[in-house]
Amino acid sequence: MSDYSHPARRTIPFFLSPTACPYHCAYCNQAASGQAGAHTPSPAFIARSIEEALDRAGTSSGLHWEAGFFGGTFTLLPLDVQTRLLGAVQPFLKDGRIQGLRLSTRPDALTDDQVLFLKHQGVTTIELGAPSFDDEVLVRCRRGHGAADTRKAAARVRNHGLALGLQLLPGLPGETAASRSWTLNQALALEPAEARIYPLVILDGTPMADEYRAGRFEPLSLDRAVRITARFFRSFTLAGIRVIRMGLQDTEELRRRLVAGPHHPAFGEEVKASVLQAGLIGIIGNQPPPERAPSAPMLVHLAPVHQSQVLGPGRSRLARLREATGRPGLEIRFDPELEPWTASAAGRVYSILEKACLGES
Repeated sequence: MSDYSHPARRTIPFFLSPTACPYHCAYCNQAASGQAGAHTPSPAFIARSIEEALDRAGTSSGLHWEAGFFGGTFTLLPLDVQTRLLGAVQPFLKDGRIQGLRLSTRPDALTDDQVLFLKHQGVTTIELGAPSFDDEVLVRCRRGHGAADTRKAAARVRNHGLALGLQLLPGLPGETAASRSWTLNQALALEPAEARIYPLVILDGTPMADEYRAGRFEPLSLDRAVRITARFFRSFTLAGIRVIRMGLQDTEELRRRLVAGPHHPAFGEEVKASVLQAGLIGIIGNQPPPERAPSAPMLVHLAPVHQSQVLGPGRSRLARLREATGRPGLEIRFDPELEPWTASAAGRVYSILEKACLGES
């Protein structure tokens, strides 16, 4: 059985001013997406924030601690600013209190020399904004680079021994089911260590909001966004790629700026619940029919981590699962001995992800 679990990680985030980025992607409003009031933090602020985060956590064992710089296209900052920011983290890396340092940037803002510089400064993970691998979609959303730039940057990151992360945005204008599948397959081919999946939402103050209000573009519904992201999540996880976030973080600023699109305060849980239900339908459908009647009891064991995902508010998801499988006598119990994304039924252990049938929507 494949192991789909990952070590617990905690990232201490620092958001940078967007002024370093000269591009204006059609969907981008960094303030609304969680970086309101962001500025370039001082080394003292960085050190103090890390100390405070570690103190709050106390002696929590088994956690992999990282510092992370997000927004603002880090590698377009002046080199002396990059050096100051990264230098503030060095003492914590050297004494082992944090074990990683990550940052995000654009694919076309990352040369070999920059990767070597970042590696020398202790950076362990570079996340690339890779909204799509369809060049026509990238042009329409005014991204300013092509898919080839993403492939080249990804190769630089991996060739120099750093972990690669990708940030994907399904639901962009001009995207089709075929181009989504292309983007997913191209992302898998780059073998990143991890991915973030942010279905497009329309934020006030962006060109995309103007397109939406003029009736020239309609974002994904929440249901479609969940189904599409579920397919991405399943494919990445089966490939051993850690999905570290799905959907934008729910903040007051985001809710204030949100114009339209598939935002949900617990989007990632909705996606996992969708995958879980599809996998359980596949597993239960593989069982021989009850000898007496469909209402005969059937017991499935899951890892406790899936409790809220399979039961849902008021056990509503369990009710839907019973209806979908035609098993009103279905019962779910939780076994701490089971690994996440595995299920035990009729004396066998199954991979939920492998049994989940998630077609393109």
